[in-house]
Parts: sequence; C-alpha cells; structure tokens
Amino acid sequence: MRRILTLIVVLIISLGFAQNLVVFPLDSQDISLGMAISDKIAESFSSSLETYGPEVASGLIPPIVVQDGFFSITRRAPTIASKGSTAMLREIIGADYLISGAVDFIANDIIAHINLSTRDSVFSYEFTADAEDPGALINTAVSVLSIKMGLPIVLANAEINLSSDYGDYVDALTLVAYGEIEPAISRLEAMNRSTKADDLLAALEAVRVGLEYGNNPLMAVMSLALEPVDEQLSLSYFEKFALEGSLPVVNLWIAALSTSRDDNTKAQDYFEKSEFYPFGTAARAAYARVQGLDYSQDEKIVLAQNDTAALLAVASAASFAEDFATEKQALRRLTEILPDYIYPFERLSFIAFDEDDPISAAKALAVAVRLEPESDLYWTNLGWSYYLLGILDKSETASLHAIELNSNAHIALFNLGLARTVTGRLADAIEAYNKAVALDPEVDDEAVHDLENAKALYPNQADIYYSLAYLYEQELRREEAAVQYQLYLDKNPSNSKFVKDAQERIEALLAPPPEFFISDNVTIGLGLAGIEAGPYHSGELIYPSFELYTDGDELPSNIKYSIAIASGAKIVAINIYDYSVPKNAIGYVIEDKSVLIPNDLVAGKYTLRIDISSDDGRKASSITDFEIVDNSKLLRQLISRDIIMFDVEDMPFYTAKDLYKSDEVLLELLVTEIHNLADLADEVVPAIETGRYAGKTGSELFSGLSTVDVNDFLVNLLATDANQSEFLFVDAFLQWALDVAQ
Repeated sequence: MRRILTLIVVLIISLGFAQNLVVFPLDSQDISLGMAISDKIAESFSSSLETYGPEVASGLIPPIVVQDGFFSITRRAPTIASKGSTAMLREIIGADYLISGAVDFIANDIIAHINLSTRDSVFSYEFTADAEDPGALINTAVSVLSIKMGLPIVLANAEINLSSDYGDYVDALTLVAYGEIEPAISRLEAMNRSTKADDLLAALEAVRVGLEYGNNPLMAVMSLALEPVDEQLSLSYFEKFALEGSLPVVNLWIAALSTSRDDNTKAQDYFEKSEFYPFGTAARAAYARVQGLDYSQDEKIVLAQNDTAALLAVASAASFAEDFATEKQALRRLTEILPDYIYPFERLSFIAFDEDDPISAAKALAVAVRLEPESDLYWTNLGWSYYLLGILDKSETASLHAIELNSNAHIALFNLGLARTVTGRLADAIEAYNKAVALDPEVDDEAVHDLENAKALYPNQADIYYSLAYLYEQELRREEAAVQYQLYLDKNPSNSKFVKDAQERIEALLAPPPEFFISDNVTIGLGLAGIEAGPYHSGELIYPSFELYTDGDELPSNIKYSIAIASGAKIVAINIYDYSVPKNAIGYVIEDKSVLIPNDLVAGKYTLRIDISSDDGRKASSITDFEIVDNSKLLRQLISRDIIMFDVEDMPFYTAKDLYKSDEVLLELLVTEIHNLADLADEVVPAIETGRYAGKTGSELFSGLSTVDVNDFLVNLLATDANQSEFLFVDAFLQWALDVAQ
C-alpha cells in the first residue's frame, strides 16, 4: 500500500510541475544567427516544457554572497559552449534541461554544436545545414533533442530569414540578452512587429517604468539591467516569477536581492527554500559564512557530491574567506569530475606557491600545460616550480618554451637568467637578463629576491653575485651593486671577461654619477610637429624640443620632467611627466611633451622653464624666453593640438601650411560644408527636442547655421581635453548640436 501511495504522490507532483528547459544563446561569429537558432529551438519546445529562451537565460545566473559583497562563479566557469560549461549552467539554474553550444561555418554549411545537459549527463550533437537554409538545421536538432528529453517527437517547421522583420526581432533579442533595454526598445519600435515582438516591447516598456506585465521571467532579469537597479522592483518581479515557474534559481535571486537590502530574515528564508538542490546548498553555505552562521554541514554535503557548480561556489566562497583548506578540497574534487577544466589546476598551483609547496604546484601545472599548451603563463610558472624543486634542466626548458610562445614573457626571461646563473653559465644568464630588463626596465622585485635567496641555496656559485649586482645596478642601487661585484671578484680569482667587467663597474659605480645637461638650443613649437610659429597665443599647446645629454657612460633611464610657463617668479602653467630614456643613451632628443598656454593669459614676455631630475638626485634646468600676444586663434589652437577635421569627401579642411590663415576663412569653409548637406539632413538627424536648436528639423538646422554656431562648436571642442585626433567635422558638429549646445 505504501508503494502505491508513493507512486500516486509522484504522479501528482509530475502532473503539477512540468519539466523545464533553459536555452542559452549559441556562441557564434554571427551573433544574430546564433540567437535566432536559440530562439527557434526555445519556441519549438514552448508547448511541451516550461521553456525559457535566450533573452532570459543569461540573466538567470545569480551571484553568491562573499566577504567582499557578491561574486559570479561564471567568471571562473569552463570555456563557453563546452560540455562542462553547459552542465555547470544547468546546475546553477537547477533546470531539468539546458541547451547551449556554438555555431560555426565551413564552406557553404552551417554547423551547430549543441550540448543538452540533463540531470544525469551532458549529450553533444553536431547538426549541419546549408547556409541558405538554417531552418533545416533547427528541424533536425529539435527532433533529436525531443527524443533525448523523453518527449514526443517535436516538429519545428522553423524558418529563419534574417533579412526580414524577424531579423530585426532577433537584433532586439540580442540587445535584451546583453541588458540593453533602451536600444532594444528603439529597435522594436522601428520595426514591423509580430505578436512576439509586441509582447517583448510591452514587457520592456513596463519594466522600464516599473509596471506589471505578464512576462515576469523576462521582466525579472531585465530589471537587473536598469540603472540604477531598483532592488525592491526586482524583488517584486522575481517573487511573481517564483509563483509561476519551477526554476530553483529564482529563490536564490530573491535571497541575493534581500541580502543586498539587508533583509536577512527574508534572505535566510529563501536560502532555506533553495537547499533542495546542490548549488542552492552551496549558495546558502556562502551566505552563512558571511553572516557568521554554521556553514560546515552544507559544505560537507556539497563536497561529497559531484555537482561542479556547487563545488566551484564552495571553492570561491572559501577563497574570499581565505579558507584555503576547504578551497583546495573543492578544487581537487573538481579536477576529478572535470579533468579537462583548467581553472582548478591553475588555482591549485597559485595556492601551492603561496604555501611553499612546489611539488603540488608542479603537479597542477603539468596538467595545465597539457590542457592549454599555448599558455606562456603556465609554462613560466611550471619553470619556476621546477627551479624551486632543484630540477634546473626542466626549469630552463619550460622557461624557454614560454618565451617561444611569447617573446614578451619577461618573467620567464628572469627565471631563465636565474637558472643559467646558478648553473654557472653567466654569459647566457646576462643575455636573458638583458632581454628581460629591456621589456621591464623597472626590474621585477621577485627576480632580485630570487637571486638573493640563491646565495644560500648555491653558496659556491660566484656568478650569483655578478647577476645580483647587474640587477641592483638596473634598480639604481649603485653602492649595493658595487658590493656584489666585489663579492663576485672575491669568490672568483680567475681572469675572465666578467672579472674585468666587474672591476670596471665597481670603479664606475663608486665614482660620483655623471651630470647630465639640457642643450642650449631649446626650441618651442606647436603640435607634435614642433612648428616654430612665435609669437604664441593663449590656448595653444606648445612643445619644447631639446637634447638631454651627458659626458658620462649613459643618461639615467627614468627621469622626472617638468615644463612650466612663468611670468617672473610666478608659475602660470605646469605639466610634470615621468619619462623613460632608452638604455645606454648618452644623448637623447625630447620633443613629445607639452604644456597648454592658459586661455586667460595676458600678452607679454614669459619664460619656459624645463626641470629634469633623476632618482639619484641629479638635476638639470633650462630657461627660454618667449612671447605671448593678444587674440587667441582657433585655427592655431586646433593645429597645436593635432586636431584635424575632414569633410565628407575625406579631405582635411586645413593643414599646418594654413597656420597663418584667419579664423574667418576656416569658419566659412565649415559653414559651407554644413549648408551643402542640408538636403540630406532630415534622413539622418532625429527631431531635436531640447537645447539651443529645439523644434528644428535636420534640414532647418543645417540650412540656418551661421559662423557664430560653428565658432561656438570649436570653442566648446577646445575647452575639452581633445588632442591628437582626426574626425569628420559634420559628425562631431551634429553630436554637439544634439547633446551639448544649450
């Protein structure tokens, strides 16, 4: 009798709660096609299952509560469209079925790689159709998927024509999936709408103003895209969503929103409602951690199961709480369940390094480089783990492989220099360090610490002292570098090339650092081209040009460079730059930094003051007299800032050769350009509702403009930080007229 009653209860439950399906947008280079296929698949199953299409799916993923607020575990999820990602998405949402995948193109064919995740497994299919008939692909896919979900065979009879009104609808769906409410509404308003499009538009317009409408799932997820988010409004929509649907994740969203509103009573209640599925249990444990409640039992339950999303949630919450023992336990479970999922191996290696456990780091990274053999980061870190283990040949091999993959992998070069140093190959080591320093002149602090530590690990290896001195010298630690060079000499009595070099470096390092100077012939010019056009006017960007030189071995690599305009002792404008000088330079021309002459500066005699200082206290200064005259010139200001405007034929209105033309000539050219486009303006200019030109049509605006309007536009442009830019004049002017002009 009990068994019969149980079967009756199961039957009642199955009749009362339909199975649900979530369809994610298919990843594709053609975003519209991927969205269209997903939409048609969802539509095909809407009468058989409680179905949520691609416009809703992406918004269903909730964050977990962590120490610093909220965190979305999808940031650490497997590669999009993979089987592991599909399974994890279903586990997060708690759906009965979830579909995701990708669309590729080969020759004239469309190939859809579709994953179906069920509560038991993930099934992968590949469907192919002629690129001219994507509907055929959907018809085949839906038939196969319906059988796998235990449904009567569904006949989709789908058609996809992205050049029709349906294409506009798909574009709107795509915008919705990205949370772009306003652009989606604009697209829907402008198209010939179907019933589905009308429903979508009505729902978006309702959520925009916080009203009710029948499509609660869509309105719930779209309310999260409002700026700012109205948490009470979102709660209202999600609560309605929870009453009409069966997705467990909806309760988690209510719990998360309640947490954000500091309504812990409600949050706790809804976390309790979510405990019946693993990710809900993990989310509740994460919340309990932050609240100081008991979470251990929930975590034990998750750690004993095979739910990847729940395990990742536990690992992430533990990471934020710096509970690395629990994090490692969860990550190791993930490596067992998803052996091709890279993140757990990467994270385990980082934890191992932090815990001084190079064996565990090497084990994790050996898998990581197999899973992602093109990752120079993993090869670099593998090389470092081998160094820590004393396996120096493998350390060098791994570092070399990282450099082959990425010639800019400077950390790998530092590691390579270290391995070569401790194995007594100083020439090869310095070659690697040279390349590393060229990429990272600041020198990685860890590279220096590694050599300092190597002295204890390899006490009989004199080359360590030379390499350390070399890096100290790059950091301008001159006295310390000289000490290390001397230690190298003390431990290395031979007469090698490096002995001689060390002796010369000691002499140079202990001598007073050589002075550097600014050449006497400082020039002042407009723009990066340095156009000498004195006297200068207010509002112009001026560039000094000069040579910095030294009589010593080389200029300092890093300097502080200030350019100031002064009237007597008063500084009226100044710019300060951190500047890098190429290594080994004894003379270097500096001409690419500027200072703006203030717009309100009165005419008169001024000085341009240049001050340069190095980290070791050396300084050089220069003063150059120049004149500023009355009347600012718009054209000169534009040229000084390297701002070039083009007409619709892509021809510039002016060049540096026009520097001495009057502003009136330029203004007339620009106004004529606008007037000539008046007949086309109504096609591209929307109705102007506010501001200076309110009530005008595009043609009325363009035909009625004068040089005063264009002058005001240029003044506004030059009041911004615009610099070194090229653009179409009419576009910039129109943007100003619509959005800025008052």
